[in-house]
Amino acid sequence: MNKRKRKEDELTVREIEVLILISKKMNDFEIGEELCISHHTAHSHRKEIYKKFAAHSDLEAVLVGIERGYLKFT
Repeated sequence: MNKRKRKEDELTVREIEVLILISKKMNDFEIGEELCISHHTAHSHRKEIYKKFAAHSDLEAVLVGIERGYLKFT
């Protein structure tokens, strides 16, 4: 299996912002409020992250985000 990232699998700046907030255990309503977007838009970003990462949960998305260098924990 090819582990190289494809361009279409890279996150947008907004998706990275959403991923960071997901890692802080925020739900779609809280993310929407924080980023001044609707909770529907926040949900769409969350689902796009799941798709790009082949994730089925917030935990999986965060773990892939760490693995790919989008998130760093110290």
